[in-house]
Amino acid sequence: MATSAMLADFETNLLPAERCILQHSRCGTQCKLSSKLPSEPAPDIKVRAEFIRFLIMGGDASTHVHEFGLDIKGAWIVGDINLSGCVAERRLFLDCCHLEDGLTFIDACLKTIFIEGCYLARIRGQRSTLESFAVRFGSTVAEAVRLSNITTTGFLSFRDAILHAPHVDPSVLRVSLALETASIGGDLFLNCCAHGHLALEGCHVAKDLILSGGKFYPPPSNDHLYDKVGFAVDLSRIVVGGTLWLAPNVKVCKDPARIFGDLDLRNAKVGGLADCRESLPRYELPEQQEVRPRVWLDGFKFEHLVGEKATDFAVRSAWLEQQPASADGVDFRPQPFEESVAALRRSSHFEAARCIGELQQKRAYHFYMAQRPALRPLIVLLMWAHWWILGFGYRLHRLVCAMAFMWLAFALIYASQRHHFVPVSPAVLLNEKFEGCREKWITCTALSSEYERFNALIYSGDVMLPFVPLAHGKNWMPSWQSWWLRGLVFLQGILGWACGLYVVALVTGAIRRA
Repeated sequence: MATSAMLADFETNLLPAERCILQHSRCGTQCKLSSKLPSEPAPDIKVRAEFIRFLIMGGDASTHVHEFGLDIKGAWIVGDINLSGCVAERRLFLDCCHLEDGLTFIDACLKTIFIEGCYLARIRGQRSTLESFAVRFGSTVAEAVRLSNITTTGFLSFRDAILHAPHVDPSVLRVSLALETASIGGDLFLNCCAHGHLALEGCHVAKDLILSGGKFYPPPSNDHLYDKVGFAVDLSRIVVGGTLWLAPNVKVCKDPARIFGDLDLRNAKVGGLADCRESLPRYELPEQQEVRPRVWLDGFKFEHLVGEKATDFAVRSAWLEQQPASADGVDFRPQPFEESVAALRRSSHFEAARCIGELQQKRAYHFYMAQRPALRPLIVLLMWAHWWILGFGYRLHRLVCAMAFMWLAFALIYASQRHHFVPVSPAVLLNEKFEGCREKWITCTALSSEYERFNALIYSGDVMLPFVPLAHGKNWMPSWQSWWLRGLVFLQGILGWACGLYVVALVTGAIRRA
């Protein structure tokens, strides 16, 4: 595509390196000016940024630039390659180049830009559209990379790059990479070394977001900057169609992500989550190890967990325990626990899901105790009863065992006190035929031939499970003189009803949903 610039504007004072680039641009081959990143602007490697822009835009009628685009290695580029507002059909490949003033392509529509092993002062490309964009393999950006609202149809990569935050006014948050509300049509590779705030708030990634092998440092302390103090990585409100990789990724990097500050995942939504204990945010210095950075998980949703480590209870609980306290000092937030339980169940890791559910209930009871200190003894009693008998609603076998124990224990008591039981039927009690049985109804031979014999096991089961029609409790009852035994029967009936309702609630899932 022709521009207002003409080759004649450059021909009178073309630099040696520019003549080489012009020659190679006609056949689409690489122009190799140096084999490594230059440390000083030697005359034979200097290139003007305006000349590169002229060729990327297609040159003029007298200049044929190959459809492949520009491929330059070892150049010292003077000035800023400014493509802002441009629509270019040529690709740009820079290898081991030094860009004095960086690269700018704000509001531009470009093809692919690959930058490998280069040094750049800065990169600015807000609201631009590209096929793919990569700054990787040892490339260093001295100031912030600002790509807010960028759109790519392919991948966006900062693999093995080194990003620095600008030295600005302390009242301004220092950002090393700004990708807010960006739309990435492929994978997003952020396995880089970022010295400063990594801002991806509201970013959409069609495939995987890979932080494996990256190192992320927070900006210097800015205590007066709202709630972003110490934030190394901000992934709030991101949407990832694939997997968020924090654990080692065998295809990209065998090391986990290292986050040396706070991690924000509030209201983020990802297809899969691959993490491990090693990727849990922590501070770098040994003397800071006692204090853990904060991990914000409110509203964070993920469909499934990837890898064996991600489904381990110790890993999931470690992430959940690192959530910060709220403004009132209470650090219990149920949604992250429920999300972990649901994802573990979908991954068929039911035991880990039960353990996380139990951890959630423990935190809930501690929350209730903090809110109602006057009721602390009662809440502690309920918590331990809920744990030992029901496993906080996740251990049905405990309730079954407790019911069996209660059935046998009460049956032994009834058997030892069987002489205190009398028939319920008035016709039997008032019948003169059984006058001799009134002292010991249970062992009376005259009664046993016409009336159901007392059985302590059946009687205990009938009292404990009143909804099971055994009818034994309708035939026998403790005598009125044995008031304590009648109270014991009443207590067993209450406990039986409570256990029965719990069984129904557990089977239907009502307790876990609550």
